[in-house]
Amino acid sequence: MATNIEYSFDGELDDAVASMLQKREFKNIVDVGVKIAACMLVRVDADGNTQPPKGSPIRMMKVSPLHRLLMDKKPHYLLVMDYHWWNEAEDRARRAMLHHGLCYIEAQKAEGNELVLKMRKPDFVLFTATVSRYGAWSEVMDELADAFASKPGRFLPATEEAEEPEPEIQDEPQAAQG
Repeated sequence: MATNIEYSFDGELDDAVASMLQKREFKNIVDVGVKIAACMLVRVDADGNTQPPKGSPIRMMKVSPLHRLLMDKKPHYLLVMDYHWWNEAEDRARRAMLHHGLCYIEAQKAEGNELVLKMRKPDFVLFTATVSRYGAWSEVMDELADAFASKPGRFLPATEEAEEPEPEIQDEPQAAQG
């Protein structure tokens, strides 16, 4: 079955990117003036149904100087989000995926105020089965384990329900007997 691919701008995605850029870990890319354009990648089959992505639902790409010249907003990077995934994902997953995509950006000012742009690689790529067998076997994995431990229930489902402490029962003041 043939699949048509289209790209479109989306105000909701733009707002989500702008909101994510307010996080402290992206302060540097905002401070040096990096511009990011975001768009949706829409895959539609012959029946008009959107199709899920075949790989990662997000791509971050550096925009070449030639392509920047031809674009109104003059972005340095282009964030491409899969439309089907975005519409099926929960809000938390959306935010996490945007964060992931923006983490690829590395930017700094060089001599002469020239903007130096790079694409970062993820901290690591691994298989769950390897971690299950060998545990955290590198410094980066130790850092990841610490990150998981510092946010219980946010990154991984909690293994046990946290018990709420019972409220203390205050003795009622005794009425003065007279």
